[in-house]
Amino acid sequence: MFPLISVLWFVCLSSTSGDTFMGKLFSKGSNGSPTSLTNSAIAMWMQRSGLARRVCQRGISVHTYDSSVSARSASVVTGQCEIQFIKSSAGVPLSPDQKPCPGMQACVPTMSEIINLRTTNGISDVTSAINCACAPKISGCHRRRRLRVFYRNTKFERVVDVGECAGNCGQNRCQPLAIKTVAIKSPNGRKSVEVVEKCGCAHSCYRISYKKAYQVLTKKQKSNATETKVIDIGTCSSSSVCTGHVQGKCLYWAKPVVTSQQTSPFSVSSSSEKVCLLRTKGRPRGCYAEKTRVITLNTLQEPNMKVTVIDSCTCS
Repeated sequence: MFPLISVLWFVCLSSTSGDTFMGKLFSKGSNGSPTSLTNSAIAMWMQRSGLARRVCQRGISVHTYDSSVSARSASVVTGQCEIQFIKSSAGVPLSPDQKPCPGMQACVPTMSEIINLRTTNGISDVTSAINCACAPKISGCHRRRRLRVFYRNTKFERVVDVGECAGNCGQNRCQPLAIKTVAIKSPNGRKSVEVVEKCGCAHSCYRISYKKAYQVLTKKQKSNATETKVIDIGTCSSSSVCTGHVQGKCLYWAKPVVTSQQTSPFSVSSSSEKVCLLRTKGRPRGCYAEKTRVITLNTLQEPNMKVTVIDSCTCS
């Protein structure tokens, strides 16, 4: 214990007032989330002992990308929320951009700006943090407010609460279970923005709510009328990580020849065990529908339209 205390006091005494601790002892959480070092036993002990303060602040980073304007790479400076440890000094207040973030809380952006970049792969959106705050640790999985401003400082400026999922789900992950899209004005017409509506604990492959509208025929006062019916048909998460590989379908089965006069690998013998000699191309495992059901709708386009509804998804 004494060697550890000595090392810590050396770090504190060798740092000037208000400076961040340097070296490998502590590192920044570049995405706002506490790193293993900022949540280490040493870091917790320094907070409890009053030797250091854990703060949430906005930093800057350089994002490099392949620009379509020239053959050379381009870069843009973006804001990011990060956790830092600073030396505790009696009577020295924190700077305006530093907010106390004790314990194991996360440093997250309360407002972010969307920057449009012209890349070799088309228009790409980059998120830049404007303001940061310390988010308290919560139990369970919940939707958290996340504000993003589009086309800042222009007549097209629009702030949208896109939301995010945060919390602890044990072995599962806190995932968006329902997503909707909103349309905002942009210099190039309407832009579609995804908004998280509902969050929950789910495996890597899970069902997401997806609603579709159908114009169906109804009978009112002995005459045909139409009404819009919205059905949650569901979809499987596209960002799932399903490891493994699925073999292709076997096109030709044959029994191996056990006699000494074997002349062709396609010969058939009396052995009951068969082997596959020709398969279709295999594929990586993906997130697909596990349980489905079919409902019938009387629509304008089709009298008996069959609509498949996804109830659950699995890696297959």
